[in-house]
Amino acid sequence: MWSNTYDSDLDDVFAIQDTIASNVAIAILATVTAAPGLSDTRLTGVSTTNFEAYQKYLQGLGQARISSNISLPKAEVLFRQALATDPDFFEATAELANTIIDMESNGTIPPQVALDRLGPVREKLLEERPDDGMSIVTDARFRLLLDPDSVDLEDLVPKLVAAIESEPNETRVYNLLADVLRRLGRQEESLEWINRAIIVDPLDYALYFDLAFRRNALGDTQGYIEALERVTEINPQWPSGHARLGWARFHGANDYVGWYQAMRRAAALDPLDHEMEVGLAQGLCKLGLYKESSRHAARAAVINAANGGEWLVSSVLSLLGDPAESRILTESFLRRELSTRQAAHAFPVIVYTSASIKEGKAEEALAVFEELVPGVTAEDFTPTSDKEFNFQYGATAAWAHGKKASEISARFDALAPYPLWEVAGYPVARAILRGDIDEATRLAVEDIKPGSWYDTVFYKHLYPLDVLAQEPAVAASLAAIEEAHLPGRDALQAYIAAQEDGP
Repeated sequence: MWSNTYDSDLDDVFAIQDTIASNVAIAILATVTAAPGLSDTRLTGVSTTNFEAYQKYLQGLGQARISSNISLPKAEVLFRQALATDPDFFEATAELANTIIDMESNGTIPPQVALDRLGPVREKLLEERPDDGMSIVTDARFRLLLDPDSVDLEDLVPKLVAAIESEPNETRVYNLLADVLRRLGRQEESLEWINRAIIVDPLDYALYFDLAFRRNALGDTQGYIEALERVTEINPQWPSGHARLGWARFHGANDYVGWYQAMRRAAALDPLDHEMEVGLAQGLCKLGLYKESSRHAARAAVINAANGGEWLVSSVLSLLGDPAESRILTESFLRRELSTRQAAHAFPVIVYTSASIKEGKAEEALAVFEELVPGVTAEDFTPTSDKEFNFQYGATAAWAHGKKASEISARFDALAPYPLWEVAGYPVARAILRGDIDEATRLAVEDIKPGSWYDTVFYKHLYPLDVLAQEPAVAASLAAIEEAHLPGRDALQAYIAAQEDGP
């Protein structure tokens, strides 16, 4: 069945390809159609007849699959070269769009650059094939990147389902549908669509990557790790797969040696990605291995000159006891709004505020917050986004330093309500700033998650949570976390030492 001979002119290579693919599909039809809902699975060719364009397209797919800071720009160039040869090559246009989106997600380019490059490509796709699955995916991801709050997720669901019914082989539509369902809180449905996509393409590493997150959201830690192990088996060249597997081992299995090995592999695969070195520095810092952490922080700082994202490095430096350097680097991030794969304003604002207070520069921090978000230091400021809330939190914490508890309580009573004030450590911080240490202690003990080094870092090093570090109940909770993780930490320290002493 697999050894048929096909005799035709090379000029008909695309027809030969479709014939072979169709014959293989027919040969395994009984297996494929046994899967629920997949009886209409079919194979289609590409829209070009230009062999040179097709070669560039295939080379671009190879680079896009690696998905690193080195390979993605190469993929973009190759897809553009394919389109220069054949401007009507739809699949190359679709892959170019996907590559641009991946570069933004990967931290290779900032969001605005991605939007600028993606806009014309999106328009071309919608003009040529508005109902195509990849056109719908590109349009949706463009709008989610431009203004997530403006996208009607409920309206997007039936459009994506219809696109899948029309093109059941395009797994990226399944992928986006699963993500939209996740955003809507429909975790079980999200997982179901990912599993259906894996039936369609069991060798799509991106599907297993998303499967890992769906399983983790449902509390399936082992399934989370296993899915990420499958990612690295299918695509061992993808740095992010190894990095995410490392963090799954770190948080899900307390396997710090396994985490370190995976992160080192990721860093070696993408030497231009400063975040890999930063991740190593952060993890080692969380484990209290400061000397080992500082080495990776230094490497990240060197790479950082080309990539941006100083706040990631500053988060390490601040924990290592250098608040002056931390303050400079974090302020640089807040001013430049550099893009990273972990793009957010919460952590850099917290670190900047903490470093400023430790340096006795709370007033300077207030001035910076007001400059970046005018009006944010006023007590009647009303946040309209999470970013504005993060700045408001930093401004409030900086303002409160040195003030009387009665003044602070009055300030908090006047603040407009915002959902994040009730999330994670914010209620603890609010109670501390108000001067209600008993309430803050009670909330902290509830907030500290067993088995997480993340809590020990925040409560020991970052203001205002570090105020509670010596409270007996909080200290006992933090000590229990440290004691439970000492064996893994010691094993990692010994492993690193052995690596350094080796040949």
